[in-house]
Amino acid sequence: MAVRRSVRECTGFPHLFLLALSLAACSGGGKPEDLPRADVRAAALDLSYQSSHEGTSADLPTADPGAESECEGGSCAADEGSDGTEAVVAGTNCVDPIDWQCVDASRAQRCTLGQIEIHLCGGAEVCEVGVCMPVCPAGTANCTLDPTVGCPIDTNSDPLHCGNCFTKCGDADCVHGACVCASVTQAAANSPLDMFIMMDQSSSMDEATGSGVSKWDAISEALRAFVTDAGSAGIGVGIQYFPIITGSFIFTSESCDVADYAQAETAIKVLPGNATAIINSMAAHGPNGNTPTHPALQGAVNFARSHAMANPTHTVVVVLATDGEPTECDPQDIPTIAGVASTAAGGTPAILTFVVGVGSSLSSMDQIAFGGGTQKAFVVDQGGNVTQQFTAALQAIEGKALGCTYAIPAPNPVGQAINYEKVNVQVTLTGALPVQEGYVASPADCGATGGWYYDAPAQPNKILLCPVTCTAVTGDPKAKVDILLGCWRSDKPPDTHG
Repeated sequence: MAVRRSVRECTGFPHLFLLALSLAACSGGGKPEDLPRADVRAAALDLSYQSSHEGTSADLPTADPGAESECEGGSCAADEGSDGTEAVVAGTNCVDPIDWQCVDASRAQRCTLGQIEIHLCGGAEVCEVGVCMPVCPAGTANCTLDPTVGCPIDTNSDPLHCGNCFTKCGDADCVHGACVCASVTQAAANSPLDMFIMMDQSSSMDEATGSGVSKWDAISEALRAFVTDAGSAGIGVGIQYFPIITGSFIFTSESCDVADYAQAETAIKVLPGNATAIINSMAAHGPNGNTPTHPALQGAVNFARSHAMANPTHTVVVVLATDGEPTECDPQDIPTIAGVASTAAGGTPAILTFVVGVGSSLSSMDQIAFGGGTQKAFVVDQGGNVTQQFTAALQAIEGKALGCTYAIPAPNPVGQAINYEKVNVQVTLTGALPVQEGYVASPADCGATGGWYYDAPAQPNKILLCPVTCTAVTGDPKAKVDILLGCWRSDKPPDTHG
């Protein structure tokens, strides 16, 4: 039988760091029956300790803590031992850690009465926060730090532990381990459209068209057709004319006063109810005077802005219908007039200006339309069918003005306050899966990927699509736009934050 001697003599180590239970046999002889056994598979540990001896944990010998040890030939020989859960390393004079801490995924340790206790996890366990927890099958978890309960949590469906422990879905549902917001989907509805038409009644409108009638008569017929068309029902239309003739008899002149044009001769009201008033108004006017475009346009956008502020859920646009260049009232330069339209388009509420040009002297009309946020003027060829072209232009304006502006739907139940940070826009194009468009703070933030924005972020009334998204929607006759209520916007924290 081998002679038992101290581990110091046997190994030559200058101090004692015993990682395995049965190393105690080398330090005093005999079996350490008073120490608990462990189901252990490793012996080398980095231990926190305080000792007067020199050396590091790298000096520790390696042995099987579940076996008996004898000193044979200058080293500790381990015998087979029984399984257990804990081991004690004596003589380390440790002071920490007081609580169990994981050394790695398979081992925990703590300091008790100057001795390091080691707890090694079983084959189906992993060390977490100092506790050997069961290794749970996919889709389950133990979120209690109580290893005795097993893996009771279904992380595929538990809204408090979705995907993993403590991931909360808040108002969302947990589906297949991911938080899916339970939103309310409503088909997007265009916001009510109101048109304020500023109609040119200058003398040049008396010129004949290709069909033989005057431009004025042709446009009058076009406007009559538009306001009585069943497709125009629900649109608000009002009208004013320029120039406004002031004075009487031979002492007349064209008004250059913006205030005169900042009011409607026929107020904006919904078609078809307002159709007769519009037709009668046109019949009471005729070509006369010059073309004071600047005060007319400034007055029109001022009126439209006031109307929009009084009707915040409506989309309000100006339609400038003219047959030529400015000839009355300064300033008459096109950049300044285009600047009026640009200021209106960039204001709050934003007022777009559409331009319908009739005739051949129209080189500046595109510049005004571009400034007004509508890119290009609608040009009516005087030599063609003016009535048909003008009607088509008004219908196109209706489509462009409405195509990408939507009302914010009322919440369900009615009366409940809307959280505007929990509104999303979903677009479904023909043959494609639904896509949730990204939110941007303003039109200036619209980029190549498209998206949507509010008309007034602080107190929104309407939803507008960015140009790229708008082009895709208006170019697809079967495109579907939905408004989703109840889920965080893309720029806000997800519902997984609780």
